Amino acid sequence: MALRLACVFLFSLLVCSRIGHGIPGQPGTLDTSFNGAGVLVENERANGAIYDSLLLPDGKTLHAGNCAFAGSSVCLFKYEASGAPDTSFAQFGRAQLPALGGKIPENNDFYGRLGGRVATTATGMIVIAATCSVANTSSYVFCVFRYSENGTLDTSFGQNGIATVSIGGVGRSFAYSLRIQNDGKILVAGSCVVLDTAWSLEVPSRCAARFLDSGMLDTTFGEAGKFIGLRAPFGAAFSESSVTQLEIAVNGDLFLLGTCGVTRFPVCILKLSGDGVVEEAYGVLGDADVIAYTGPVSGFRQFQALRVYAEPDNSLSVYGRCAEINSTGSLCVMRLTPSGAADLAFGTNGYFLFEQLGMDTRTILRTNNGLLVSAGACGSATGNEFCVARYRPDGTLDPSFGTNGRSVLTTKEYGFFVNFNGAYTLLIQPDGRFLAAGGCSNPLFAVNPVCIVRLDGGVNQDLCSLDVDGDGVLTSTTDALLLTRVALGISGEQVTAGITFAQTATRTTWEAVRDRLASVSVDFDGDGRMLPHTDALLASRLLFGFRGEALVQGLSFPGMATRRTWPAIRDYATTRCGMTLQD
Repeated sequence: MALRLACVFLFSLLVCSRIGHGIPGQPGTLDTSFNGAGVLVENERANGAIYDSLLLPDGKTLHAGNCAFAGSSVCLFKYEASGAPDTSFAQFGRAQLPALGGKIPENNDFYGRLGGRVATTATGMIVIAATCSVANTSSYVFCVFRYSENGTLDTSFGQNGIATVSIGGVGRSFAYSLRIQNDGKILVAGSCVVLDTAWSLEVPSRCAARFLDSGMLDTTFGEAGKFIGLRAPFGAAFSESSVTQLEIAVNGDLFLLGTCGVTRFPVCILKLSGDGVVEEAYGVLGDADVIAYTGPVSGFRQFQALRVYAEPDNSLSVYGRCAEINSTGSLCVMRLTPSGAADLAFGTNGYFLFEQLGMDTRTILRTNNGLLVSAGACGSATGNEFCVARYRPDGTLDPSFGTNGRSVLTTKEYGFFVNFNGAYTLLIQPDGRFLAAGGCSNPLFAVNPVCIVRLDGGVNQDLCSLDVDGDGVLTSTTDALLLTRVALGISGEQVTAGITFAQTATRTTWEAVRDRLASVSVDFDGDGRMLPHTDALLASRLLFGFRGEALVQGLSFPGMATRRTWPAIRDYATTRCGMTLQD
């Protein structure tokens, strides 16, 4: 029964005495446990596409997109982890936003690509940002809706659950990105049209607004709650400028990733302080604008940014597509130093190219173990198809995923003929499975339903690694003790006090241990969260050699827990985490 504490981790894989129970599905294949087939098509309840998705702590998912019932509108769908509609939410799992002309712009919208526009607060309230038209006018405004967990509009927010703002004075504000700060304040950013008096032109500009938890504008942000960035620094007519993604650094600084230039390029990044003031020392100065100018990679003329990550050292990693004009191009990542300059020590002149794929990539996510997953559309004889690809840290396609690193969902018969037109959003579940959502078409009925697919992620040795101190070895005097202390609610330097770490340990401080536990998913009980009194305690018991009913004895599992017995936890640990455990 004793755990062999000398077992060595190979890529954080717990290897002990015999093969575990169960074999996971082939990575990149449809996970048939999702909706019975791996595919969910909302043929009867929607006519549009999903453009933003969110994974909830209880394992359920929220999806926002365009839909057409009585006119085009914004709809919010909520599903159980199984793919079934959450019937406790709104009308059988679907909420249609009030008729304000709400619209989530499509990815080919002139003013920029999409960012996140659905989020939840610390109390579980649901916030949606969209672009709304003003009745009987040609004006558009930022609009923010807040819903309760059960899908009813929260009338205490803004005016009857809705907050709106127009930025720029011209009456055309388009929302593309949404973030909720740790203090509950709501940031929305996008594009707003301003009058350029020097050129006598109406020019799109980067802009943002911040709302209080009440739905009122936060007047401590920018100017009276609004921020307007100067237009693209090229002095050219028809230049466009937009914020496509917000990133909040650990220290509260804001990064506004967007576009500036005559053809949406180059990528520009504005850095703001937490109160919405431009950090003028960041990036490259040009025409009174502060930008991080991203010049083209050798052989490419465009860099289209899709996602930005603020690294622990305050540098930025910007992932996107390097391409010739009007081509699908290759994935690439650009690294910027904390000052906003290209990190010339990274890749080639600050860029690193991934293996070429030929996919219209629309979204990118980085996993905890360094893999990169992208989703979008791949061309075929029948049109665009759902396409998901996985890359290894060295930039090559992961051959264990799908077919040579790529999973393409071609036209299928799913109760009716459906063409998968492409994915716009991508989620990675705690168990390593991938959920891609977007739009489909049904030529038999001339409708365009929203659709979701779930793909198996395979074994992820780093997903639930118990090697807390990073020395590659499991021991009771370090890893188990660290987990036990965290499980008991201890934090700060008391977590590591008195522990003698191996010379090869890479995580020996509270901050490093905390960040490690925050980046892995030791969700042994299956409630969608990592809790100290269940998951951390289960991990500690595993390290101390507990097996069978002794592992779960005396534990009080949360109501959402799906794994409460030794066989269930053992099978999860073996099929999803790559562990091999002995009864």
